[in-house]
Amino acid sequence: METWSGRSYTQLTYPADVSVLRRYLGEISIPNSAQLVAIKSPKGTGKTHSLESVVGDALANGQWVLVVGHRVQLVEALCHRFGIPYITSVRSSEFGSVLGYGLCVDSLHPESSARFNADSWHDGVVIMDESEQVIWHALNSGTCQRSRVSILRQLKTLLSNVLQGSGRVFLADADLSDLSIDFVRSLSGYDSDPFVVVNEWLPGDESRCNIYNYSGTNPSGLVAALEKHIDHGGRPLVVCSAQKTKSKWGSRTLETHLEKKYPDKKILRIDSETISDPEHPAYGCIAHLDEILPEYDIVIASPSIETGVSIDIKGHFTSVWAIFQGVQSESSARQALFRLREPVERHIWAASHGIGQIGNGSTSVKSLLASQHKLAKANVRLLQELALDDIELDFQPLSLRIWAKMAVRVNLGMIHYRYAILEGLEAEGHQIIDSEELVNDAVKAAVTETKKSNQIAEALAVEAEADTTPTEFEQLQQKKAKTKSERYRERKHLLKLRYGIEVNAALVLKDDDGWYASIRLYYYLTIGRQFLKQRDYKRLHETYEKGGGAVWLPDLNRSQISVAIACLENLGIMELLTPNREWRKTDEFLVRLAAIALAHAWEIKAALNITVSEKDSPIAIAQKLLSKIGVKLEYLKREGSDGERVRVYGYTAPSDGRDEVFTAWIERDEAASAALNFTSTPGNKEIITSSQDVTQLKKEAA
Repeated sequence: METWSGRSYTQLTYPADVSVLRRYLGEISIPNSAQLVAIKSPKGTGKTHSLESVVGDALANGQWVLVVGHRVQLVEALCHRFGIPYITSVRSSEFGSVLGYGLCVDSLHPESSARFNADSWHDGVVIMDESEQVIWHALNSGTCQRSRVSILRQLKTLLSNVLQGSGRVFLADADLSDLSIDFVRSLSGYDSDPFVVVNEWLPGDESRCNIYNYSGTNPSGLVAALEKHIDHGGRPLVVCSAQKTKSKWGSRTLETHLEKKYPDKKILRIDSETISDPEHPAYGCIAHLDEILPEYDIVIASPSIETGVSIDIKGHFTSVWAIFQGVQSESSARQALFRLREPVERHIWAASHGIGQIGNGSTSVKSLLASQHKLAKANVRLLQELALDDIELDFQPLSLRIWAKMAVRVNLGMIHYRYAILEGLEAEGHQIIDSEELVNDAVKAAVTETKKSNQIAEALAVEAEADTTPTEFEQLQQKKAKTKSERYRERKHLLKLRYGIEVNAALVLKDDDGWYASIRLYYYLTIGRQFLKQRDYKRLHETYEKGGGAVWLPDLNRSQISVAIACLENLGIMELLTPNREWRKTDEFLVRLAAIALAHAWEIKAALNITVSEKDSPIAIAQKLLSKIGVKLEYLKREGSDGERVRVYGYTAPSDGRDEVFTAWIERDEAASAALNFTSTPGNKEIITSSQDVTQLKKEAA
């Protein structure tokens, strides 16, 4: 039932006012009385081209046009096509902001560099191309987190000013669903029916693609087939879901791997770094892809071009290859696969399960919202003697419900990630062909070695950069275009701020592996426990201040760690940190711990993002909990005779350098506490501050 219900959130059930069946959408006759216009048309059918005439008519009638998107480069490309400036070019534009401009959702608030104030915008035209992802970005993106409440308030005012007056809002998406329309209607208070345009066209023989599916446990088989394709003169476009050097199958690693193998080939990497690096040939290329890409034999792209980009060149690329590791949604993956419009063959490897689940990963709107509300109340309760009494936890409940429905949609796709992508492609009319190439150990080893070499080289480069002053760092953060050296200097300073110690290559590598999140929990669970309230209260207060008394529940829960710490303490994890004690799966404490964890699996998933199941042994459950703080029980020996042998484990305090970091953090937190005159009062019975409290809790639980 949850799966069936969740799939309904992908559907468009609003009746179509105009229904067409054609390869290119072209111009649509839309009555002047239609204020909310929703356009659903498949990928590559010219939705953006159709909007050009909408923009032209609006400007001719003296109306401003505001293009709202979710990626800087993509909004810039749209503005270039529409003939209006991007926000950063307004000052140098001949007409300034009179014609309107384009900007990202992130800048849709008064404190941004755009200084956006919705009260100044009435009766114009708002365009959201790729509206499903624009709205999801507004509701869930981490880049909007600090100003989310302000952004949603400004968006509400903007849409109300436009739709309650004589303006118009255009939503366009190949996967348009009711959710985009419902969001705009609920936020603006617009109670009239939308004007819906649907293009029912599906790829025919001339546009249908053969899609080769690689079902191995990793994409080495696909990369091996890619190399054979290049060996035979192929010119591939490769799309992948990651860019960082730590990603084995990301754009950086693949670029280096193919450069080594094909030194005579011209290779271009397009990702968030290269398109904003003035020293790189991909700098600013998004608006000129059709002119630039034919100069290269191999092009590797990250999600920078997954939406809003149309590559219309023909006769150059011979194939498209895709590696989807389960980071972006299945719909985004399908979008990325068809940025090249030419129907050349496609090759795809996708993880069987995704890793980008939202909230507690639930596929039920009710469960997801209940989890968010319960977490938020618990977070505030744990700070009850410090929290603000008038904090608004129920901010924009209708928007929160749209968030939950979109999150459920993402979670459903992540559970059966590969299947969801292939099912969507098949529904679009393409032919799925299973490839016989599964895994290739030689390719996997070569790519792994390349990834390690790249990581070490980058870590050494970060270490070698000169230290940055706070003023220089602030200037770097404000820069839109950054060279590789500037990015390294910026990261070095960020790491110094984060850890409080001198930055070396070893620290960079540990940070790549997610060290910070685990040792932060360890710190606040142990030596830094007295500063936990101070830490969470500061973040709650910042959110409260920025939101004018209101908070967005998912952001509040992401920013707080008190519940996670309380959960670990209530489970008795401190007992597991006892040195020189041996643990066996039959240990009474471990058996009881496992029973409690299984009984509260829902709460543990919500608080710690850990899944425990009946299949897990008591030792396995303990190891999952300990992994959250970056430690584990080490295997010591086996006991007993054959057939009844039992593994024995023990805890050894970590010697990974975290003590040096903790010394710096203690000094930092003591200084902050003194400056704020902050005193941490236990107050709440649920907050456990010592191993004695853990012992007492266990007695009470028993």
